[in-house]
Amino acid sequence: MTELRRRLRAAKIELKVIKNTFLARAFEKQGIAGMGQYLAGPTVVAFGYDEPAAAARLLAQFARDNKELHFKAGVIEGRVAGADLLQALADLPSRDELLARVLWVLRSPLSAMAGALAAPAQNMALALAALERKRGAAA
Repeated sequence: MTELRRRLRAAKIELKVIKNTFLARAFEKQGIAGMGQYLAGPTVVAFGYDEPAAAARLLAQFARDNKELHFKAGVIEGRVAGADLLQALADLPSRDELLARVLWVLRSPLSAMAGALAAPAQNMALALAALERKRGAAA
């Protein structure tokens, strides 16, 4: 638990052990229905404030190494998410990686177009240089 807390704290995610009865009351008070079925046995709650997938990603990564930890459910923007959805969220690339992929996709056609536009001028310069070498060798 100490190692998990350390990793989560570095990502600005809080980890709390809360009694199931308190959680049930809190969910009820917030109008979040459907969490009661998941509140059995030991429950640890992770609160992520920045990127929604960050907590799921770190917890899934830790769960791979520690088989005792597994997802029960989560609440994302006021909606209940089951273990499968949380695992799918954890498997998504980070926000920065997704932005990098989008920029690469946007940049790729522009690079190809720039290369295509530059090719005729480059070919002309190479042809002139070859012609000059040929004339220099003939003289």
